[in-house]
Amino acid sequence: MKPAPGAGFIYQITNRRLQFNNSTLRLFLCYLPMLWLGSRLNGIPGLMTGALVGNLLAGIIAWQLYRAGMARLSAKSRQEPGEITARNAG
Repeated sequence: MKPAPGAGFIYQITNRRLQFNNSTLRLFLCYLPMLWLGSRLNGIPGLMTGALVGNLLAGIIAWQLYRAGMARLSAKSRQEPGEITARNAG
């Protein structure tokens, strides 16, 4: 089955939007709050510690989202094995 004309363009726009959303979430949910908290607790050294903790937190969240997405793809491929082999057969 061929993709619809322009589907690549739509995918690129959607993918960019998802990347922007992920960056925005990382910034406002992980990084900036930890910077603020670290600076309030211990000044400049706390600011650096807050940056470290914020980035670690963002990494942990990204890893969990990645694992959940891969589990979904794996479950989907197990449900439709005939369709996958039919596509590969040409």
